[in-house]
Amino acid sequence: MRTLYIIGNGFDLANKMPTSYGHFRKWLQDSKDENAHRLHWALSHFAEYSNVGDIWSSVEEGLGEVDIKAYLEDIKSEHIGQGETLADNYGKIHAAANAWLDIDKEDVLESISDYFVKWIHSIQIAKEVDPEFVQWLDLNGLYLSFNYTATLEDLYGINSQNILHLHGFAKDKKSRLMFGHGTQYDLKDCEKIGDEVLGFDADGIAKSYGQALNKLYKDTKSILGEYQKWFEDLSDAGIDEIYCYGLSFGKVDDMYYQEIVKRLPNVQWTFYIYEGRNYIDFEKNKASVCDFIGRMRIDKNKCKAYYTSFLDGKISL
Repeated sequence: MRTLYIIGNGFDLANKMPTSYGHFRKWLQDSKDENAHRLHWALSHFAEYSNVGDIWSSVEEGLGEVDIKAYLEDIKSEHIGQGETLADNYGKIHAAANAWLDIDKEDVLESISDYFVKWIHSIQIAKEVDPEFVQWLDLNGLYLSFNYTATLEDLYGINSQNILHLHGFAKDKKSRLMFGHGTQYDLKDCEKIGDEVLGFDADGIAKSYGQALNKLYKDTKSILGEYQKWFEDLSDAGIDEIYCYGLSFGKVDDMYYQEIVKRLPNVQWTFYIYEGRNYIDFEKNKASVCDFIGRMRIDKNKCKAYYTSFLDGKISL
């Protein structure tokens, strides 16, 4: 029998590699590249009006849930003084709302993958293996990795033929790195928001926001289609257990997991739940796993979870 390992960014972080979204933003901020600074500003800007945290899945989901209306309302309130009207300050409001659109005109958002590649290449693979991972990882296992790095290959000696880097592999120059959210912003709805908040939105500001955010759309359906055979082959791969490590189970990737559940309906699932910085973090991470199990309709009797290692610290779900 064989084990399928599903690996997320928490695996690289556990190996003391700076691969969080926060690390990426700091890299952009510290760069001498002006467009990198613009991209950092744009991402920070979006984060203020969405639930973006430091976990990649929350970043992706947050970018798909940016509250454009709240942003425009804030700009309007900031530029209308006591006793003034929208008409009195229309020029200032539009100038403020348009301030970041130069980012879009420079195609900075479209170049995010290029910066991803540069950033990933700047990350050095850890030099010392974790003894627990050495014991846990099966060289003959099958691996589905959401990571761009070669940690599994270069540090732990896993055969690259046994690994699918679903969203791209930075070491492969032909590989396209995938990043983004799962929402297509309706541009007509955006126009309505602009009209509602700013009156006649002559410059199409709200629509421009939607267009910019749509550039960060991740087409999971196309990605799944590209690797359809890999998922189909799971049925005959002799897999009896799935290990999940370093994952936050964002809904943007549900389509992949649904395909796995469909192909492997009777396997045992084992989850590693990151303890976090405190009890609240741990409970949040545990709730995320429980929510995932519910969304995927996995039998809880087929699920195990651990919080210190896969060798001890077993918890109930």
